[in-house]
Amino acid sequence: MTQNLPHHFALSPDGRTIVVNGGAKGAGLYDWRTGQMRYVPLPAGFDGFGWGSCSPDGKNLVGVAGMARQHPQVTPGMQLGIIDLATQKTVTFSVYSSTGVFRSPVFRPDGRAVLYVGSGETLFLFDLKTRNSRALLSAEDGFYSIDTPSFISADTVFFVGSGPRNPELREAVRKLGATSPSVSIPYVLRVGSRPEIAHLDFVKRGLSNWVGLPLLMPASRNGERIAFIGLSGSESARKAHLSGGVHRYDLFVMEHGHVRQVTRLENYMAYCAISDDGSTAAFGLHTGPLSDVRSLGRGRIPLELTIVDLNTGQVTHTDFLRRVYSAASN
Repeated sequence: MTQNLPHHFALSPDGRTIVVNGGAKGAGLYDWRTGQMRYVPLPAGFDGFGWGSCSPDGKNLVGVAGMARQHPQVTPGMQLGIIDLATQKTVTFSVYSSTGVFRSPVFRPDGRAVLYVGSGETLFLFDLKTRNSRALLSAEDGFYSIDTPSFISADTVFFVGSGPRNPELREAVRKLGATSPSVSIPYVLRVGSRPEIAHLDFVKRGLSNWVGLPLLMPASRNGERIAFIGLSGSESARKAHLSGGVHRYDLFVMEHGHVRQVTRLENYMAYCAISDDGSTAAFGLHTGPLSDVRSLGRGRIPLELTIVDLNTGQVTHTDFLRRVYSAASN
């Protein structure tokens, strides 16, 4: 059976380890330099650790602990799981979400609370001491979709949102040049306030030219670097896009509002993560010829986990799928 790259992965604060969902084995920790995978087991009754991410000090993981399915027709429950990597002990909490579904949990910089995307595509903050959740976005300030939320300060969240429900925000997006309110736009949210469009110049450029705007924009500590996948900046990539050819992508980074292209791969790419220290990014890279992209369709394009040093631009192909899944089948 063909194995595909997990849709979500995260990097440790120093960029040396990749966190993935190991299913029934627990949280998977992959050292991309040595090719070694280890798993932190979950308590009985849980069979997955999705949307995992590291605490800023690298001592803990937070993720969505999936409860084992008890009946084929009953949707299994979810709990917030926090793993102490030193002791390998997992503590689980029930967090508020009216549908029982939530995702994308990340620690607040002080490690005392966890941000997550809950029902209605709004943001919640779970206090680990009081064990209570509170909404950071009201229902009218919610979105159709929220992706890659992260803290860029103790009280400010950065995320990519599409389809804002707030009429004023929808009008602001339209005035920037968006032809549809469902376009993905970066936002900042200061706790206790309403969301605002972030990086206005970047948004205006993306809406006004052929490059467009990215769907995912994970941020490093304090928002010093923001990684994203975008259309390659070469003339051949531009011509391919304008002529209806296969889109060619590369990884970019934004620093202090300025954007630079880090890779020169010009291939299909999907998903991305950045380390908290801003030194490293990870992404899924198509391993075959560009001609395969259109014939296979997005959901069937083989992707390999790839690492790039954001300081030097050095790209490392991890051979993750072969190393992990072939070893598991032996």
